[in-house]
Amino acid sequence: MSSLPAANNVNQDEQEIEIIQHHPIHHHESSEHPLNQEEEDDESHRSYGNSGVMMGNRLNNRSSEFEKKPLLMNSDSSQPSDQTITSPLAGIGNKVTQLSVDSQNFFDKLEDKRVSMSPLDSLYDSKFGFIVLKGAKYCMRIFGLFMVMVAVVLLSLNFYFYFAVTLPMMNTQMWTYTFHLLLGLYIALSISFNYVQCVRVSPGVTPKEWVDSLDNVETFRNDTKSVPGKNWSKWCGRCQQPKPIRAHHCHICDVCVLRMDHHCPWLNNCVGLQNHKYFVGFIGFLALAALYNFVMISLGVFGFYTPDPILYATWSGWLTFVMVLSGSLGLTMTTFTGWHVYLVLTNQTTIEFQFNKMKAVRSKSGGSDNPYNIGMKSNIQQVYGLATPEDSVLGWAKLLMLPNLQKSPVDGINYPTNQPKGGENV
Repeated sequence: MSSLPAANNVNQDEQEIEIIQHHPIHHHESSEHPLNQEEEDDESHRSYGNSGVMMGNRLNNRSSEFEKKPLLMNSDSSQPSDQTITSPLAGIGNKVTQLSVDSQNFFDKLEDKRVSMSPLDSLYDSKFGFIVLKGAKYCMRIFGLFMVMVAVVLLSLNFYFYFAVTLPMMNTQMWTYTFHLLLGLYIALSISFNYVQCVRVSPGVTPKEWVDSLDNVETFRNDTKSVPGKNWSKWCGRCQQPKPIRAHHCHICDVCVLRMDHHCPWLNNCVGLQNHKYFVGFIGFLALAALYNFVMISLGVFGFYTPDPILYATWSGWLTFVMVLSGSLGLTMTTFTGWHVYLVLTNQTTIEFQFNKMKAVRSKSGGSDNPYNIGMKSNIQQVYGLATPEDSVLGWAKLLMLPNLQKSPVDGINYPTNQPKGGENV
């Protein structure tokens, strides 16, 4: 016969479990100042965490009292058994307490704006994730250097083939040869200049002077949205400083890039405010060079002009391959150039285009929601600089087709918008 104290204890624990199962997690008493939705959610999280901790402690206390009581094997025995009954509450209290503490800590961090919803940022919280991401970042930088060397080799081979094979093989008159020579030099120099500038020029990062000039920097942690009318959007959890509007953090360069478009491994650099025009110029002239080489080789292969017999016989095995490769590259880069020309004309970046389309879909409106589209002319000038002389064909030709060392007229902090005057970033 089992002892009555043990049986009564089990019944009490079962009643305790039933009571806890029906215990309300949180309850808001009526007050004169009702909480708004955000404050109510925060209060609910705190109440949930505190209630969980109290329930866990209560379960642990009941379990300890239960296990301290000995088990009498029968009513006739005067000596208690050395065995004890394991409470059904054992372990549950610890789990409830730990779960509640973890939940409470998470919401405390979330309220402090130090928790980022980015999957990459969340990996930095663990030591293993930090090591993996740091290693991946350095690997990408090394890979970027390798890609730059590959690009230089490929461009050099392309230039060599044109000037050493395609141009001499045309076997044309002197003036025609001179025209194609000068055109080839112009394209080659334009490609080289823009590529070097893409690699060399910083896309623009958050100015230290701007951060130092701000008052109450800690209040920037409370902002999570990019709103026209403000010269900042939110706090960067990786840089631990305010992030200017239209800026994004690059996890490879490990900086916040102004008006960031994307990180390009072929450049080992980000494309942003100060080097976007060089990137557009590079891919544009590269597309022109590939299509031009394709046309010149095709005219000789298909008999539109009589090629030099010696060069044609020497390079006949390569001509078809280079022709197909140039045509494919030309079509690809033309499409890519067209896309970036569209972004420049509408004053968007690749990242912003995706966000603008999502906002338009959510608002069920046609087109895209882009507050920075201030007109084609002004949009181009934000990327390329000011044409001199202004509003002349010569000025715009110099701005777009010749080497351009002008910086963007915007500072990367303030951007004019198409919103009413009260909503401009000034």
